[in-house]
Amino acid sequence: MSKLVKSLKVDARLISQLGEALIDSNKVALMELIKNSSDADATICKINIDTFFENEQGRGRIVIEDNGSGMNDYIIENSFLKIASSFKNNYQKISPKYNRIAQGNKGIGRLSLNKLGRSVKVTTKLDTDFLLENYKSLDLSNGYGNDNIDNILRDNHDKYYNFEINWEDFNSENVSIDDVSITIKHEDCNDSIKFNGFNHGTKIEIFGIKDIEYWNDNNVFELIKDEINQLFNPFIEKESNFLVKVKVDSKPIFTNDILDEERIRNTSFSYARFELCSEQKKINVRLKRNKHYIKKEIDKLIRTMENFNFTINSEIDYQQQYNLYSSNFAEIDLSSFQKLKDTIANYKCDISGLNLYDEDKLFLPGDFEGEIFAYDFSASKDTAEIKKYIENFLGVKVYRNNFRILPYGSVDNDWLDMSGYNTRTESIIYKKHTTTGYVRIDGLENLNKIKEMTNRQGIQLDNYGENFILLMKNIIYRIIAKMEKDFNDSLRHSQEKILREKKSGEIEEISGIIFKKNYDPQNESKNKIAEIKKDLEEDSFENKKLLAKIDSLNKNIDDVNEYNLKKENLINKEYKYINELNPIIGSAIIAQSLAHEIKRLSNQIEISTKNIRSLCDRDIYDELDLISINCYYLSRYASVLDINSRSKRRKYETFSIKKYLNLILLDNPIFRYKGRDYKYEFIGEDFQIRGIKANIKITVENIILNSLYWLEYFNIDNPVINFELFPNARKMVIYDNGKGIDKNISDKIFEPFVSNKPENEGRGMGLYIVSELLKDFGAIISLDDSLNNCGNKYKFVIEFLEE
Repeated sequence: MSKLVKSLKVDARLISQLGEALIDSNKVALMELIKNSSDADATICKINIDTFFENEQGRGRIVIEDNGSGMNDYIIENSFLKIASSFKNNYQKISPKYNRIAQGNKGIGRLSLNKLGRSVKVTTKLDTDFLLENYKSLDLSNGYGNDNIDNILRDNHDKYYNFEINWEDFNSENVSIDDVSITIKHEDCNDSIKFNGFNHGTKIEIFGIKDIEYWNDNNVFELIKDEINQLFNPFIEKESNFLVKVKVDSKPIFTNDILDEERIRNTSFSYARFELCSEQKKINVRLKRNKHYIKKEIDKLIRTMENFNFTINSEIDYQQQYNLYSSNFAEIDLSSFQKLKDTIANYKCDISGLNLYDEDKLFLPGDFEGEIFAYDFSASKDTAEIKKYIENFLGVKVYRNNFRILPYGSVDNDWLDMSGYNTRTESIIYKKHTTTGYVRIDGLENLNKIKEMTNRQGIQLDNYGENFILLMKNIIYRIIAKMEKDFNDSLRHSQEKILREKKSGEIEEISGIIFKKNYDPQNESKNKIAEIKKDLEEDSFENKKLLAKIDSLNKNIDDVNEYNLKKENLINKEYKYINELNPIIGSAIIAQSLAHEIKRLSNQIEISTKNIRSLCDRDIYDELDLISINCYYLSRYASVLDINSRSKRRKYETFSIKKYLNLILLDNPIFRYKGRDYKYEFIGEDFQIRGIKANIKITVENIILNSLYWLEYFNIDNPVINFELFPNARKMVIYDNGKGIDKNISDKIFEPFVSNKPENEGRGMGLYIVSELLKDFGAIISLDDSLNNCGNKYKFVIEFLEE
C-alpha cells in the first residue's frame, strides 16, 4: 500500500472571504483599527477619510496614524502579517507603557484593511526611547525577536519600516497565500518621518476605498462620532488618555469627548464610589452628598413645613447638617456566603442568584471599580447647563481598558434595574435618566474571568460574568439606594393629616430642626366651636337652633379649608410649570440685564468721548480713565455671557485664593469708580481652593461693584472693602464699611430682580448670577447674620468645598 503525504493549502482568496465574514461593516473595521492603536499605547489616533483622492488603486484614501509603540521587522512578520496570530495574546496581553489590556486579541484586525480598501501602505517606527528606559522589565526575545537591547537599538533607533499590500494580488486564480510576497523596506529616518508629531508610531494608508458611497453618506460622520463616543470611557485618566480625531472630507474635525470628572463630581447632587478587591474579598461603597444637594433638601423641607403653617423655632446650623449627611460608607465581606449575608443584612439586597462553589464560596470576578453620579434635574434652574453637558453620557456604562462593553448603560438598557427599584419603592435620586457613571474592569484577573461575547455585545453569563452583574445590580446599587433612601427618610415630615391637625404651639422635630405650629385661625375657630357646643348640651329648643347654626358654621369652615387646598394644588401645579421654564427665563433675564448694562456703559463712553473733544488743550486723563473703566466693564459683562455659554468648557484648577485675588485686583480700574479712589484690605491667612477662576473673578467683581455703588451713593468717608479669609473653615467673607443691606431685601438678596437701586440703575441680577456661578463648582454664598452699626446685615460669606 502506497501513502501520499500532503498538507493543507490555503487559497489566497480566503483573505477577502474572511474579511467579509468576520468584519461585517465599514464601521466595525474602522473601530478595530482604532483599538489596535490603543493596544499599541498610542495617546493620539488621527483618522482622515478623503473620498476625493484618486490614484491607480481608484478613488478614496483612509489614513490612520498613531503615536504608539510602532513595530520592528519581527513584530511585523509575527503579528501584523500573521492572520489569527496569538502574538498579542501571548506577549502583549498588557501593553508595556500604559498597562492597557489588549482589545484586538484575535489577530484579525488587519482584515479590516482588506474590508476598507484595495491596497494598503504601512509606515512604522519603533519607540526606542521607551525600550532603552524599560528594556530590563521587557521580554525582548519574544516581544522584539532579539534578547540584546543594543542590537534592537542599532536596527531601529534611526530607521523605520514600510511595506505595501495589494489585496488584488490575493484574488488571482490558483494562488496560495504563501505565493503572495510582501517586501518590507528598512530605511533611514528623515525629518518627514513623524507620527502625529512624534518620532515613533504607525501610519496606515488605505487606497481605493471599496465602499465609497458609504463614506459619502451625509449621516456617516455623525454615525462615526456616536460610535466613538460610545466606544471610549469619557472618564478616562489623563495619563493614559487616548484621543481620537476624525476628519471626513471637508467636515469639521471630530474629537472624542473626555468629561471633566471633577466638574461632574462637584456639580452632581450625590455620587458613590465603589470597588471590589478580590484579594481582600471585600466590596467598599462610599457615598458623598454635595453641600448644595443637602441644602436644597433642607430648604425644600422648610418650604413644605411653612405650607403647613410651621415656622423654625431655632436657627438652622447648616454645617451640622452637612456633617451629618455628607457621607456614608459600607464594607461588604465576600469571603463566604454567610459573611456576605451578615454584612448586607441592613441593605435589603437580593443575593439568592449568586453562583457558589464549595457551598459557601462565591465565584468572584476579579477587581473592579467605578463611580455613579446622580442629579436632580427637576431643579432645572440649577442643573440645566450641566444637564446639557452630560446628557449624551447618561447611564452607567462598563469599560475594559477604557473601551466600552456594550450594551450596558445604553438608553434602552437598565442593567442595574434602577427603574424597577424606583417603581417598587419611594423614588430616590439615583434613577436611570438622572445618573451617569462607569465601571472599570481592567485587571488581568478580570481578563480571564469576565469574558465578552464574541460579537462584543455583552458579557458571557457564566459563573463569573453572572456574578459580576448581580454584584453590581443586587448589592452595590441596592446599598447606594438604601443609603439615599435613609437620607430621604431622615428629612421626611409626618403625614399631611397629622401636620394639619397639630395645634398651635405644638412641635415637630426633623433632623434636629425644631418646627413650631403657628396660630391657625381655622383650627382655633373649630376648637372654640367645639367648646361652645359642649356648653350648649342642655336639650332645649333654643339650644338646638344654636347648635344647628354652629354645625352650619363648622361646615363652612371645612368648605373654606377644602377650597384653600384646591387653590394650593393649583398654585403648586403652576409653580411646577414655571419651574420647568426656568432655564429659558434665566437665559432671557441674563440677556436682558447684559443688554441694559452694555447700553448704559456705551452711552457713558459716548459722553466721555464728546467731553474729550471739547477739552482740547485741557487735561484729558480723567476722561480717558473713565473710558478705560467703562470698556473694562463692557468686557466684564460680556464675560458673564461667555461663562454661561453651554459650549464653553469650565476649567477646574487648584489655586491660592488670596494670591489670585491680588492678581485680579491689583491696579484694577474698578477701584477708580466714578473718578474716586477706593481701597481694599485682606485679613487672615491664604489657603488653597479647587474651583473655576473665571467664576471667582466675576463673583468678586460683582460684589465689589455693588459695594462701590452704595459707598459712593451714601458718600461714605474713607471707604474700604475687606476680604477676610478663614483657612480652617474654608470660607471667605467680603464686606465694606458702608450702611449694609437694606432690611427689606436682605432675606432674598440672591433671588432674581431683587434690588434697592433706583429703577433705571439696577435689575437685581448681579448676586443671583453670582450664586449660580459658584454652584458650578459646589461653592455656596450667603449673607451672614451679624449686623453693622446701622443694624443691617453686611457680610457676604463664600464657603468652598474641601480641597
